[in-house]
Amino acid sequence: MPVLPVDHPEPFAAVLGTMLYPNEGEAAQRRAFAAHSLAEPIRRFEAAGGALAYNDLSRIVKDGGARLDDLDQRWWGGTVMGELFKNLFALANHNPEQASWEYSARIVEKYATTAKVSGSRTSIMAAKRRFLSVAHLWAPTVYAAESSEKESRCITTIPTILRSFLLKPRFFGNGARHGRLMLRRPNHRCPLGHGLCRRSGLRHHGSLVGHRPA
Repeated sequence: MPVLPVDHPEPFAAVLGTMLYPNEGEAAQRRAFAAHSLAEPIRRFEAAGGALAYNDLSRIVKDGGARLDDLDQRWWGGTVMGELFKNLFALANHNPEQASWEYSARIVEKYATTAKVSGSRTSIMAAKRRFLSVAHLWAPTVYAAESSEKESRCITTIPTILRSFLLKPRFFGNGARHGRLMLRRPNHRCPLGHGLCRRSGLRHHGSLVGHRPA
């Protein structure tokens, strides 16, 4: 599991960058995601009279150099990982004899086919390999997205469950208190417009628990 950058000036954006780029050799991309995501919030923050410390601003600017040409694919893969983990957990609790990554992948593939979105077995298992180290973060993120969709609200915020997880001092000591921009804006829209329900293509329409792939 990658180390979560909760000491970042804005840990929510930094952790989301780690979720999207979790593997060795991707540190520049995860830092760049946070930097790119914070450009508009910083502009609004300063327009409202806020003043970001020079050291924090300098760090964010210096982190923004890497290109993120595959960001859409990363959102898709992370969302797929969340669905896989969520389904596996449900199977382990309700159908333990069928609890496996392969069976969970069959469920996701069947749903992708029904919803007419991309999701071949090969691509699903590739996403599992890429995002396995952060599966425990993607699963609650997907769950939060689905919960909000059931209330007819497209997810455009940093997911509530992820936010709550990061704010628990018992997990991170005092590190979580460094967040400034998003923490003070509970309705802050996810930068770049990457709402999970629009980006992933795997919008959830009811529980997959108990689903039997053909």
